[in-house]
Amino acid sequence: MTMLRKASLTALAAGLLSGTPALSQDPSMTSPAATAPAGQDLSAYPLIAREALFGNPTRASAQISPDGAYLTWLAPRDGVLNIWLAPADDPDQARAITGSTDRPIRQYFWAPDGKSVLYVQDKGGDENFLLYGVNVETGAETTLTPFEDTRVQIIGASTTIKDAILVSLNNRDPRFHDVYRLDLGSGELTKLIENEGYAGFMADDNLDVRVALRPNQTGGMDVFKVEDNVIAPEPFSSTDMEDSLTTSPAGWPISAVRSAISRPARSRPIRSIISRPNGPPPIPRSRPRSISSMPNSKGNTVSSRAPMTIANGSSATIRWWRRAPPISTIATPEH
Repeated sequence: MTMLRKASLTALAAGLLSGTPALSQDPSMTSPAATAPAGQDLSAYPLIAREALFGNPTRASAQISPDGAYLTWLAPRDGVLNIWLAPADDPDQARAITGSTDRPIRQYFWAPDGKSVLYVQDKGGDENFLLYGVNVETGAETTLTPFEDTRVQIIGASTTIKDAILVSLNNRDPRFHDVYRLDLGSGELTKLIENEGYAGFMADDNLDVRVALRPNQTGGMDVFKVEDNVIAPEPFSSTDMEDSLTTSPAGWPISAVRSAISRPARSRPIRSIISRPNGPPPIPRSRPRSISSMPNSKGNTVSSRAPMTIANGSSATIRWWRRAPPISTIATPEH
């Protein structure tokens, strides 16, 4: 905390205790002109409108439907952010496909089959986010996780399995999110893993859960291998407090080499990450893909959120990144 901030807080506290407005005792804190260079009139510079800083965006979070036929984005409808849809070749024909009136919609994504747009929303700010789907053709809206006092998390979607996604729900125990496969057509939820203490899961493009994450006593995260929905008893990789905010597994690239990639910025000796050289293709991370993390022309999935790399070879390899150039490359164990 700077000396100026300490002095300001001390003055404010003194004013509150004495029942007088402490800030008014120092004109320099209330009068912009008092802090201006000599001879400069700040009245010539109008204040930025609050709406420009804190108001709704005109348009945000643009996405393209899987078949390329539609564009979607978030934009105000009667002052509240909703999802808008338009033909890709005629954006001027946009229409709102959701009708939220009290809470802005901030997270949405296309269903893999392109038949619906999915979004998460809570009720009145209770932070119990549920998953909803809007049929693009009919406009019908469905609550895909119709539970009370429950928060949904999206584990992953697939580029090859179009009619299902993986989600996690804490409707059994509010402390833990169990893993489910959600059939987007019927709405059926099939439990895959009952969670007894893990913070999160990651899956590949076959919607097979591959990794479980759990906090450890050092303040970091332990990474567990998952096979046939059974979590290994011991972690194969761990981070500690120093790396906890900057290092985590990021997913599997859609390429011939089935290796996992990590986010930056690990600065100490590297550790291995799950690999499946001959297994099914993967998804990049445990959230729905956006435009910034779609497969490139070579089939590798990359993300603009963080620098990552895949080292090709006869066996799967992984490279850990930090703020400086990559420090090392390590072969990873087969699945």
